[in-house]
Amino acid sequence: MDFSIDLTEFPSAVHSGIYCLARGFVLLKRSLTGIEDADMRASCVDLHKFLIAIYADMYDNAEAWHLPVHALEDFRGEKYDAATGHNTKKYAKAVSLTNNAASRYLLTLHRMAVYGELRGD
Repeated sequence: MDFSIDLTEFPSAVHSGIYCLARGFVLLKRSLTGIEDADMRASCVDLHKFLIAIYADMYDNAEAWHLPVHALEDFRGEKYDAATGHNTKKYAKAVSLTNNAASRYLLTLHRMAVYGELRGD
């Protein structure tokens, strides 16, 4: 998936979410401004490429990442509770699953980086 193109239609809401997350990354030209250290610049470029590659693979192979691709589109229940006028719990769960589908992987990577500890090689 090439995230440098402008898309307006997506196969599912999950795909739209992945696209928006990837498009939200700061461009390397801007994020590397002011970083003089060549090793740090190279590390930033590598990390950026790695994360974009993850999102591209998620977009292209959503089922392989166990993402709820059509959870929202396949929702067939009542959207609103007639008594309260609020969203039903099942609908709210479908929305939550869809909105948080891709971001949980980056949160896991972030937690590993922050709390992880290297041992041995």
